[in-house]
Amino acid sequence: MRRSPIKLVVHDPQHAAGLFLAGFRGMPQVISELRPLRDSDSASELLERFAERCLRSGRDFESADPLIDTCPSGADIVEVHLDPILPRTPFVRLFEVDERGLRWRRHRGTLDGIAGLLALPH
Repeated sequence: MRRSPIKLVVHDPQHAAGLFLAGFRGMPQVISELRPLRDSDSASELLERFAERCLRSGRDFESADPLIDTCPSGADIVEVHLDPILPRTPFVRLFEVDERGLRWRRHRGTLDGIAGLLALPH
């Protein structure tokens, strides 16, 4: 069975942007790729830098709307909120789909906090 892509959605105070990601083993790998980009202060900058990393590593992606409610039912979601008051501290929410097809929030917290919960190396 083909796994649904992961949807990455990034918000800043003025904008939001999204990508469907292919070639990732799961959300922990997406979080690992986001960590070096934590200094981005706009949604478009973070997504552009993330897309460049995907291109360099041979992963596919395509543009997506930044809404989580319109996401295909089988896709996991990594949602990132950039806050100008707390630079370099993106807030992240991870959504998964359970066996009944219902989306639920698995984790929420800072990018580094989520990486710690997932036991990702620094």
